[in-house]
Amino acid sequence: MKAIAVLLSFGLLTGGSLGVPFLDKASAAVGSITVHLTETQEAFKNPFKGFRPTRFMNDTGFSNHEYGTVFKHYIKYTDLENAASDSVQKIKDWSNAAWAGIESQNKKVIPRVFIVYPNGGEYWPQGVPHGDVTTQWTTDVLKNRLVAFIQKLGQAWDNDPRVAYIELGLWGNWGEHHIWPDTLADGTDRIPLSFQTALGDAASQAFQNKKVQVRYPETFQNYDFGFLWDSFALIDDLAGGEGIVARDVWRTQINGGEVAYDWGQKHIQPGDSPNDTLSDPIHRNYVIDWIKKTHTTSLGWIDLYDAGNPAVSQGAALMQKEFGYRFVINQATFSGSVEPGGTMNVSFQVVNKGSAPFYYDWPVEASLLRSDRTVAWKGLFDNVDIRNWMPGDDWNSSTRQYNQAPAVHQVSGAFTIPSNMPAGTYTLALSILDPYGYKPSARFANANYYTGGRTPLGKVGIGMDPADQNIGPFDNLKSDNTLSYSLTQTPYDGGISGGGGTNGLLLDNFDNSPGWPGANDLGIWAGANGFANDAGVIESGALKLQYNNNGWFGSDINQSIASYSKMVIRIKGANGGEQNHFQLTIGGVTQTLAAFSGDTITTGYKDIEIDLASNGVNRSNPGQLSMSFWHGGNSSIWIDEIRFE
Repeated sequence: MKAIAVLLSFGLLTGGSLGVPFLDKASAAVGSITVHLTETQEAFKNPFKGFRPTRFMNDTGFSNHEYGTVFKHYIKYTDLENAASDSVQKIKDWSNAAWAGIESQNKKVIPRVFIVYPNGGEYWPQGVPHGDVTTQWTTDVLKNRLVAFIQKLGQAWDNDPRVAYIELGLWGNWGEHHIWPDTLADGTDRIPLSFQTALGDAASQAFQNKKVQVRYPETFQNYDFGFLWDSFALIDDLAGGEGIVARDVWRTQINGGEVAYDWGQKHIQPGDSPNDTLSDPIHRNYVIDWIKKTHTTSLGWIDLYDAGNPAVSQGAALMQKEFGYRFVINQATFSGSVEPGGTMNVSFQVVNKGSAPFYYDWPVEASLLRSDRTVAWKGLFDNVDIRNWMPGDDWNSSTRQYNQAPAVHQVSGAFTIPSNMPAGTYTLALSILDPYGYKPSARFANANYYTGGRTPLGKVGIGMDPADQNIGPFDNLKSDNTLSYSLTQTPYDGGISGGGGTNGLLLDNFDNSPGWPGANDLGIWAGANGFANDAGVIESGALKLQYNNNGWFGSDINQSIASYSKMVIRIKGANGGEQNHFQLTIGGVTQTLAAFSGDTITTGYKDIEIDLASNGVNRSNPGQLSMSFWHGGNSSIWIDEIRFE
């Protein structure tokens, strides 16, 4: 979508002294404003992702780490339950005491409950036989006790906002689902299939809202769990990483682990220590390769680096940016002025430049800020699911890019401004909220940043034209320690977008980024040939195709679009009526644009919608979108944008 009135370009801003982009005066009768944003070069903390510190069983609190937002917590089984009759409330009381106050620091926990911690103690609950290592892990008494205990954990933790996700744990040494160097009676050292089934069923039922991780990709084959690779990128244990890649659960389940520095040929890879891994480019890039290949969200042990060492600190920043999600807003378009009681349209394009999705359904908020940056109005985008903002896939260690580039997602909303909102100039900002407290929490990786979690876009005039477009100065993301969440979930006290909330997949907006011809906004091939103007030309942010019974256009999709119901083509023609001049092919169906849509092209831009399902398009395997113009027509069209909604 292109600017109607004003175009702002925001330059790259880094360091402690932040620039101020502005226009002295917005033009009269301001229409839509489009802004182009830049990615920050900062590494910064964000919920669920990054370097993952550990709280060990006898630690009394959580450490402070420059990137730490999610912490593994080793918990003795008997701290939570000793007698089978112990209540769920005992678990809640223990959690409240152990995790007191972490919500004010925006920290979350990955609990792992264990029974045996080698060289640290054994914590068998009452009534469970133990003593013979070959049989103590396979009794029905233990199995039934663990199943009942998991049900209690679900009641205590499944709706606890302090819990990030669950490591299933419980069975084996450290709760890692093995008892090596010991073996069971059958000679194996891994969790038996009967226990995988019992614990897998129990965890699936108990944790409807929290993600679950298990240790080995060859276990729990019938369950949709993520994995923790506890010898991450170790040259002696690459089978673990390959197994995680083969299970291919990362789109919906969280992968993580730790880098082991206590065994194997670590001097070869990944390095002898966290400092060695992070300061040596060969080691660091090797670990990053595995982060990208396994779509890893967080890693421990490697967090124990020396942040005071400049070379190590620089390497840590580079790696932090690769973990998990990294949402970058490329551009946004919004109403420049709105009357009180009127509609403010907001849309933006976002791409996930990280390694993994965001795994929970957190809302996206638009807000209007006063000059002191307090909130004057706020509203949520309806029908937007940030879990669909996927990273790329199929990592290429040679090019150090995903072969399947991340998609650009188009998000839009139409918000009703209160009729009693005071006239004035406000700053429009975006944020991702933790549903517990509805406070800004997960942050966009853009140079435009205000302390408190908001990404400012530009100025909007309510009841007037905006006075200017000066939205600076910006703040640093890394140094912002003001974010928090609440322990209770209360109703949202702002507005909701109506009639226009969409979460789309952008195929191409023809802004010459990537350059035309060559690639679309999915990062894969797009081009054209045979037109009167050859491959077409980019003109005022649209692809102009001039034809006289000639020309072909193609744009690869090569991914499922099953979650989208329609294709939207924003288009205009030189004369109008060009909808019968060319045929489209997508997902095994070929028809004219008129037959696909029942709509007409006019001399002004309009969105023409194609219902994919009703036209029989194979959305699971759409292949390539192509357009052929060898059907007797003679005119020119301009394609402004193609997206799926």
